[in-house]
Amino acid sequence: MTAALGEIVMLFDGSCRFCTASAKQLARRGRGIKTKNFQDEGVLDAYPEISYEAAMKRMHVVDDSGEVFAGAGAVFGVFRTVPWLAPFTYIYFVPGLRQLFDIGYDLVAKYRYKLFGRTTTCDGGTCQLTGTQKGTLACDLGTIPAGKTVTVKVTSTLKTPRSACQAQTNVGAKASADGGLNATAPDATLSCDPSFNFFADGFFGKDRRVRPIDGRETIGGAPVRSNVGPLGGLDFAQCSPMFGFDLGIAKELKNNWELAAKAGLAMSVVQKDSKVREHEVLADVEANKYLRQRGGAFVGAGLSMWDLFHSDTFTPSALVHFGLPLGSHPSHPTHFVGEGRWLLREAGDIQNNYQFWGGVRVKF
Repeated sequence: MTAALGEIVMLFDGSCRFCTASAKQLARRGRGIKTKNFQDEGVLDAYPEISYEAAMKRMHVVDDSGEVFAGAGAVFGVFRTVPWLAPFTYIYFVPGLRQLFDIGYDLVAKYRYKLFGRTTTCDGGTCQLTGTQKGTLACDLGTIPAGKTVTVKVTSTLKTPRSACQAQTNVGAKASADGGLNATAPDATLSCDPSFNFFADGFFGKDRRVRPIDGRETIGGAPVRSNVGPLGGLDFAQCSPMFGFDLGIAKELKNNWELAAKAGLAMSVVQKDSKVREHEVLADVEANKYLRQRGGAFVGAGLSMWDLFHSDTFTPSALVHFGLPLGSHPSHPTHFVGEGRWLLREAGDIQNNYQFWGGVRVKF
């Protein structure tokens, strides 16, 4: 299940950099979302059914009826409050995809600190970036004796241009008993980790597949006839127009490389009564190289798992694609993307086993 629409409370891990940034973005773009850092004192006291251990393991959402949702279901519940994400959320209910999302969520949550880092680190106590520009570091390190200093290691959570994030060192900061703790200027430089981005794709194109005749009939209800191989064979080949969509996550790497994973649905829009209509679930892993600068044109390749839930037609596929920038929106870079797949189940018959489509990718 996912959280119901209406006012919801999202309990996130404020010590996780990605969790904190995501909570801020969703609160700004969603409807009726209240975000609370469960690490803050007293927050979990209001939700006795959620233990600290459970909150550390999965994100939790509480809807306006008091029902609690956790993990991937909670994430998709929050997505339903964001107008442009809401139409994609029903993929969570596609048989098999829900289990895939749940497993993927648990893996990312388990290793979130290693993958994304912590918001701020210090030698002890709790640290927060404050001020209108998040430029002042305030830490509660307990009582510091007069004349003593505490040195902490600070990582900025500011969103900065990538050009300002190359090979920067962490800020050195000192605390005094009466002056609080502040980043020292002019040496207060930023330290930026490669970031993660979610993205959504929408495509239109076609595939040509060889499928077994057994167990299939045409849209018009007639038996399927073989059109490949020897007369009276057991397979048929067919071209199918289709549109598709997917959701994914991308990790920015050094030297304008990117590693991404996505899952989605390709929906057949075959109309002829003499043809077979079958929808196909996909999951891809891709590596992309931006040619000049991040956000510009890219080329990529990867491995695609095509038609996951039809055992007689599931196939691994070789994936190649390219992207051309459409505008330069700073928060939502958009690309025209062209993709092609070589379906490897019948690798020797490429003329009857391929797929291609084109469409739009939006990052957020």
